[in-house]
Amino acid sequence: MRSSEPRTVWSEVGVPPALLETEGEHFLKTAILACKIAEDMGLDKGQVLNAWLNIFLNDVKCDRKECLVALIASHIATAYQAKRYASMGLSTSTVLKREIKRVLQLAEGLEEADVVLKVMEDVLKEERD
Repeated sequence: MRSSEPRTVWSEVGVPPALLETEGEHFLKTAILACKIAEDMGLDKGQVLNAWLNIFLNDVKCDRKECLVALIASHIATAYQAKRYASMGLSTSTVLKREIKRVLQLAEGLEEADVVLKVMEDVLKEERD
C-alpha cells in the first residue's frame, strides 16, 4: 500500500479527487489518536502503534487490547474526516454514522469505554477552519 493512494471509502461516496484523503493521511491521524487513547487508558503507546502498523501494513487481525485501540482510533479518524467533508457540503453522513456506530460497538466491551467516548467526542466537536 502506498501512502499517496486515496482511500476508496471517499471516492465511493463522491468526494472529488482533489479532496480525497490518502492512506498516508489516514495512517497518521490514526496513529495520533491511538497514542492519545493509549495514554489515557494507561497502555504502552509503542505497543499500540506496533499493533496499528501490523493492522495497516499487513492486515493482521488480533484480539489484544492494543489492536482494539488501534482499530477504534482508525474508525474515529474516519468519522472525523467524514465530518470535515460534510462541513464542505459533501454527502458523507452515512460514513460518519457508520463509523460512530462501529466505535461504540468496539468500545462496548472495554472497561475504559468512557475514555474512548471522550476522545471521540472531543475530536468530533472540534471546529476547524
